[in-house]
Amino acid sequence: MVQRLRLVPHEQVFDQMAECPLGIYALRTDITPEEYQAGLDYAKLVYRVRRDYDAPRPDAKSNYPNEMIGGGVRDPDILLTDEQLQEERKARLARRRDYNEAFEALQGAGIGANRAVNRVAIHGRFIDDNDMSTTISALKLGLAALAQHFASRTSRRP
Repeated sequence: MVQRLRLVPHEQVFDQMAECPLGIYALRTDITPEEYQAGLDYAKLVYRVRRDYDAPRPDAKSNYPNEMIGGGVRDPDILLTDEQLQEERKARLARRRDYNEAFEALQGAGIGANRAVNRVAIHGRFIDDNDMSTTISALKLGLAALAQHFASRTSRRP
């Protein structure tokens, strides 16, 4: 945490955004507020799709058994009626479709942008200065593509 605090302007050390690399880049004005929000929206979408498929989260604690981290095995289909099950399946399909559309928009920005967004927004890691495949400009490019995608998606829906 101390290392992260050095990256944030002094007057914004206690800002909630300073708790993750994406927020720190926004506080330092490396990315715009719209790009920051697009990164958050994309991360939420990825986590929801992974949850639908029971895929592990990209952090170390997710590899422990559920009982060790206070969770429990949950099967959402056990106690649902047929109507509720159909609604749940429709919601899963809609989340998957939304994810595929966002992923295509991110892929359109290039592989470097995809890597940078995944490293920062999904995995919560800073861009390494020694790794030239992920740069701040690639991060901005990917987040801008996502921001444009999410903006066009909300304008299309009633």
